[in-house]
Amino acid sequence: MQRIGLLGGSFNPVHLGHLLVAQAAREELQLSRLFFIPAAQSPFKPGLPLAPAEQRLRLLRLALAGQTDCEIDDLEIKRGGVSYTIDTLRDYVRRFPGARSSAAGTGGLAAACAVSGPGPGWISSWCFLITNP
Repeated sequence: MQRIGLLGGSFNPVHLGHLLVAQAAREELQLSRLFFIPAAQSPFKPGLPLAPAEQRLRLLRLALAGQTDCEIDDLEIKRGGVSYTIDTLRDYVRRFPGARSSAAGTGGLAAACAVSGPGPGWISSWCFLITNP
């Protein structure tokens, strides 16, 4: 079974903390791939002005240069509006059938998923959540 990780956030800008969390997740969870997913707009930071999406993506590309097991996925930026974890998880379930995922993000991530899922256990049947308070 393929093990993938999803690391979401504003990445405004990407910093060493993001990279250290990513490295620890790849090692501890034995991930084959880790996707960095920059939010279009975080639901937890509604008034926060963000750097332009292209600038945040460019900085992520620079920070991840040479990391062959890391990828940048701009699906939330392309989708636009407020980025909700549940929407991204649904997309990944369709894109990676049979995979097991680990999703990491801000402290409110688990609560947002728990109340938004289509039924009890849906989230935990496909992934487990790692939050960073």
